[in-house]
Amino acid sequence: MSTARCSLKDTALSDASDRSLAASSWQGRVVLLNFWASWCEPCRHEMPALQAVAQRYASQGLRVIGIAVDNPAAAQRFARIAGVSYPLLYGMSAADRLHQACGAKLQGLPMSIVLDRQGHVCARHAGALDEKGFAELLSSCLVQ
Repeated sequence: MSTARCSLKDTALSDASDRSLAASSWQGRVVLLNFWASWCEPCRHEMPALQAVAQRYASQGLRVIGIAVDNPAAAQRFARIAGVSYPLLYGMSAADRLHQACGAKLQGLPMSIVLDRQGHVCARHAGALDEKGFAELLSSCLVQ
Protein backbone atom coordinates (compact mmCIF):
# COMPACT_ATOMS: atom_id res chain seq x y z
CA MET A 1 0.00 0.00 0.00
CA SER A 2 1.08 3.57 -0.57
CA THR A 3 3.06 5.38 2.10
CA ALA A 4 1.32 8.66 1.28
CA ARG A 5 0.85 10.80 4.36
CA CYS A 6 -2.55 12.42 4.84
CA SER A 7 -3.18 15.42 7.03
CA LEU A 8 -6.25 17.44 7.95
CA LYS A 9 -3.94 20.13 9.31
CA ASP A 10 -3.76 22.08 6.03
CA THR A 11 -7.24 21.14 4.80
CA ALA A 12 -10.22 23.50 5.08
CA LEU A 13 -12.73 20.98 6.41
CA SER A 14 -14.92 21.87 9.36
CA ASP A 15 -17.70 20.33 11.41
CA ALA A 16 -21.34 21.41 11.62
CA SER A 17 -20.37 24.23 14.01
CA ASP A 18 -17.75 25.48 11.52
CA ARG A 19 -14.87 24.27 13.71
CA SER A 20 -11.86 22.48 12.25
CA LEU A 21 -11.01 19.08 13.67
CA ALA A 22 -7.69 19.34 15.50
CA ALA A 23 -5.11 17.00 13.97
CA SER A 24 -4.01 16.17 17.53
CA SER A 25 -7.35 14.40 18.07
CA TRP A 26 -6.28 11.58 15.77
CA GLN A 27 -2.51 11.36 16.34
CA GLY A 28 -1.43 7.85 17.27
CA ARG A 29 -4.77 6.39 16.21
CA VAL A 30 -5.89 4.41 13.20
CA VAL A 31 -8.19 6.72 11.22
CA LEU A 32 -10.88 5.66 8.78
CA LEU A 33 -11.75 8.57 6.48
CA ASN A 34 -15.08 7.89 4.79
CA PHE A 35 -16.01 10.19 1.89
CA TRP A 36 -19.79 10.22 1.37
CA ALA A 37 -22.86 12.28 0.38
CA SER A 38 -26.49 12.22 1.45
CA TRP A 39 -27.64 11.81 -2.16
CA CYS A 40 -25.42 8.73 -2.64
CA GLU A 41 -27.52 5.58 -2.11
CA PRO A 42 -24.53 3.25 -1.50
CA CYS A 43 -23.24 5.79 1.07
CA ARG A 44 -26.57 5.80 2.84
CA HIS A 45 -26.65 2.01 2.79
CA GLU A 46 -23.23 1.61 4.45
CA MET A 47 -23.78 4.20 7.23
CA PRO A 48 -25.18 1.74 9.82
CA ALA A 49 -22.20 -0.60 9.27
CA LEU A 50 -19.78 2.31 9.54
CA GLN A 51 -21.43 3.44 12.78
CA ALA A 52 -21.18 -0.09 14.20
CA VAL A 53 -17.50 -0.35 13.21
CA ALA A 54 -16.75 3.04 14.78
CA GLN A 55 -18.17 1.79 18.08
CA ARG A 56 -16.76 -1.74 17.92
CA TYR A 57 -13.14 -0.73 17.24
CA ALA A 58 -12.90 2.50 19.26
CA SER A 59 -11.21 0.65 22.11
CA GLN A 60 -8.52 -0.53 19.66
CA GLY A 61 -7.70 3.07 18.75
CA LEU A 62 -9.91 3.53 15.67
CA ARG A 63 -11.22 6.99 14.86
CA VAL A 64 -13.86 7.19 12.09
CA ILE A 65 -14.25 10.55 10.38
CA GLY A 66 -16.97 11.08 7.80
CA ILE A 67 -16.18 13.62 5.10
CA ALA A 68 -19.33 14.86 3.37
CA VAL A 69 -18.89 15.80 -0.26
CA ASP A 70 -22.31 17.40 -0.10
CA ASN A 71 -24.37 20.36 0.96
CA PRO A 72 -23.70 20.58 4.74
CA ALA A 73 -27.38 21.04 5.68
CA ALA A 74 -28.46 17.97 3.68
CA ALA A 75 -25.59 15.89 5.06
CA GLN A 76 -26.33 16.96 8.65
CA ARG A 77 -30.02 16.16 8.22
CA PHE A 78 -29.28 12.67 6.93
CA ALA A 79 -26.61 12.02 9.61
CA ARG A 80 -29.10 12.93 12.34
CA ILE A 81 -31.71 10.54 10.91
CA ALA A 82 -29.09 7.78 10.51
CA GLY A 83 -27.87 8.24 14.10
CA VAL A 84 -24.26 8.97 13.16
CA SER A 85 -22.16 9.74 16.24
CA TYR A 86 -18.65 9.86 14.75
CA PRO A 87 -17.27 13.26 13.63
CA LEU A 88 -18.45 14.63 10.28
CA LEU A 89 -16.54 17.23 8.30
CA TYR A 90 -17.69 19.28 5.32
CA GLY A 91 -16.03 20.99 2.35
CA MET A 92 -16.30 19.73 -1.22
CA SER A 93 -13.13 21.11 -2.82
CA ALA A 94 -11.12 20.57 0.37
CA ALA A 95 -12.32 16.95 0.46
CA ASP A 96 -11.02 16.43 -3.08
CA ARG A 97 -7.62 17.92 -2.12
CA LEU A 98 -7.44 15.67 0.96
CA HIS A 99 -8.33 12.70 -1.20
CA GLN A 100 -5.45 13.52 -3.53
CA ALA A 101 -3.07 14.07 -0.58
CA CYS A 102 -3.94 10.55 0.54
CA GLY A 103 -2.76 9.27 -2.83
CA ALA A 104 -6.14 8.71 -4.47
CA LYS A 105 -8.38 10.47 -6.92
CA LEU A 106 -12.03 10.79 -6.03
CA GLN A 107 -13.31 7.70 -7.85
CA GLY A 108 -16.88 7.93 -6.76
CA LEU A 109 -18.64 7.58 -3.47
CA PRO A 110 -18.41 6.13 -0.96
CA MET A 111 -14.64 5.98 -0.62
CA SER A 112 -12.86 4.79 2.51
CA ILE A 113 -9.19 5.46 3.27
CA VAL A 114 -7.52 4.00 6.36
CA LEU A 115 -4.51 5.71 7.89
CA ASP A 116 -2.17 3.89 10.25
CA ARG A 117 -1.04 5.30 13.59
CA GLN A 118 1.69 7.32 11.86
CA GLY A 119 -0.75 8.90 9.37
CA HIS A 120 0.24 6.77 6.36
CA VAL A 121 -2.33 5.21 4.04
CA CYS A 122 -2.53 1.51 4.85
CA ALA A 123 -5.78 0.60 3.04
CA ARG A 124 -8.42 2.08 0.75
CA HIS A 125 -11.66 0.94 -0.79
CA ALA A 126 -13.96 2.49 -3.40
CA GLY A 127 -17.59 1.48 -2.96
CA ALA A 128 -19.91 0.53 -0.14
CA LEU A 129 -18.91 -1.96 2.56
CA ASP A 130 -20.79 -3.92 5.18
CA GLU A 131 -19.45 -4.60 8.70
CA LYS A 132 -17.45 -7.62 7.54
CA GLY A 133 -15.95 -5.60 4.67
CA PHE A 134 -14.92 -2.79 7.02
CA ALA A 135 -13.40 -5.35 9.43
CA GLU A 136 -11.34 -6.84 6.58
CA LEU A 137 -10.26 -3.37 5.42
CA LEU A 138 -9.15 -2.46 8.96
CA SER A 139 -7.58 -5.80 9.95
CA SER A 140 -3.98 -5.14 8.94
CA CYS A 141 -4.09 -1.48 10.03
CA LEU A 142 -5.32 -2.06 13.59
CA VAL A 143 -2.62 -4.60 14.49
CA GLN A 144 0.29 -2.22 13.89
